Amino acid sequence: MMAHRPVRIVLALLVFLLAACSTPKPQPFTSTAGKFTVTSPVDLKESTQPVDTKAGQVDAHMFLGDAGVKSYLVVFTVFDPSVRNADPMVMLGGARDGIVKNISGSLVNDIEVDLNGNPGREFEVSGQTSNQDVVLKARIFLAQARLYEVMALADKANVDQNEMQAFLLSFKILP
Repeated sequence: MMAHRPVRIVLALLVFLLAACSTPKPQPFTSTAGKFTVTSPVDLKESTQPVDTKAGQVDAHMFLGDAGVKSYLVVFTVFDPSVRNADPMVMLGGARDGIVKNISGSLVNDIEVDLNGNPGREFEVSGQTSNQDVVLKARIFLAQARLYEVMALADKANVDQNEMQAFLLSFKILP
């Protein structure tokens, strides 16, 4: 009977290690209030925080998923309807610049994009958070008076470009 004990211990350890190493399957996430859906490799948790902007103070509704060396984030902010009169590229540029500044970063690339007629930007930033070198990939969109920021952040040693891009491209604005 004692001869089977080491085998059981090894099997239990193997099962534990396999479970710890397995990557969870990305799951769809929908925010009815935010009017968006995204497929995330980690669970997203909601929080809200006031943010001062050039258009006044607004609430930033954040959906954050943290996987240690990687984080995934969707933020939506609803501005006063008068923001529709502003130049969308100026607003998106300001949002992009704020993100770059937030991680003491430098812009690696930046292109204009479109999501179902909503203007946007897609960019990559190299920067630092908590004294850690990081890469941030983002897509931001302006839909009416609502700003969406979709971001994937990883320390430079753990960047998975395919996973980050899949997260960003899965984002959809709901009607």
